[in-house]
Amino acid sequence: MAFWKIYRKKSMEGYEDFKNVQPINILEGKDNIFKYLKTLPNVRNVELKEYGAFTGDRYFVFYNGGSNYYRDADQFVAFQYKPTQEELNILRPKKKYVALPKKEIGIKVGDIYYTSWGYDQTNIDTIIITEVSETGKTVKARRCKTRTLGNEGSHDLIEPTRQAYGDTFRLQVRTYNRNGVEEYGLTGSYAYSNGSMDNSRVGSFTKYTNGQRLSETNSYYGH
Repeated sequence: MAFWKIYRKKSMEGYEDFKNVQPINILEGKDNIFKYLKTLPNVRNVELKEYGAFTGDRYFVFYNGGSNYYRDADQFVAFQYKPTQEELNILRPKKKYVALPKKEIGIKVGDIYYTSWGYDQTNIDTIIITEVSETGKTVKARRCKTRTLGNEGSHDLIEPTRQAYGDTFRLQVRTYNRNGVEEYGLTGSYAYSNGSMDNSRVGSFTKYTNGQRLSETNSYYGH
């Protein structure tokens, strides 16, 4: 938008009488001229009366008081103006970047998640969170090893360790409302075989609770 230098003068003053004096303001955008003039003291009804070219300049003349003004009525003249770079730095101050605080979510580094999958058998894959994004919308994770605690029939009872291995992968954070409580899940492609993303699969992960025993089909009963 164009910039405008705003001057205030009496109606009998010539244009050259005020072009070299200090303007009362510099504004960006013609619409802002009206808004500004109406905030000045003793200004009743600002009305645009003429516009055109004066010594090559584009200008607008505003009368204070409408069409029935006296010889000594105030006039405001707005000349289109191209500010210097120094003036632009003042008129258009650069917005300072303020880092937003990291979004607090119910996921933190070191949390363990697991997924359960399989056809006619149950397989458990566990992961450990290594990084949470600033937005809280994604996390980075790695596979973590498990240990067997015992068995129940054809199923082994296992729990995850904090021993991470394999490639790092990124997962999407999903929010769920369960009985009025907000819970967080993860979904996406993760390292499947030997912790390598060269052999990955898509899964949905649930947060592991300390002390929880996970049950998966013993390898002798799987297929």
